[in-house]
Amino acid sequence: SHVVREQITTQRITGFSSDITPYAMDRDLQAQLHGHILTLLQPRPMLKGKPDDKIRYQKFPLSAETLDEICRKMLEIVQAEPMLTHVGLPVRIFGDIHGQYDDLLQFFHATGYPLDFLPNGDILNKNYLFLGDYVDRGINSLEVVSLL
Repeated sequence: SHVVREQITTQRITGFSSDITPYAMDRDLQAQLHGHILTLLQPRPMLKGKPDDKIRYQKFPLSAETLDEICRKMLEIVQAEPMLTHVGLPVRIFGDIHGQYDDLLQFFHATGYPLDFLPNGDILNKNYLFLGDYVDRGINSLEVVSLL
């Protein structure tokens, strides 16, 4: 897909993640966020728009309150991060996503998820770099931002 570009290096650097300080959160919050992530990763049926609409869409699976909670926590985490950070190897680099949620999920399905609680998750031994342009053209921009 033109949306996602991957660069995988086989070089392993021992302790590459030692310069990254994981954000500390309590277990209840972590369990809630894991649940939200799993919800976002589930396939959803396509719904038809208005009768004269040719666009099909998927109903967003999270409530406004849940999305607000995620955004507030994300803001807290991002504000605690430095403006510039070193990204160690190996790294997967994602180009412009443009709200193409299905492309993002297909990439994760093919290469592994950047999670630590799924069987094929690889966040503990690979870094992920998302370059930007998460939203704008695709109809699933909200899903892209929520999952990331």
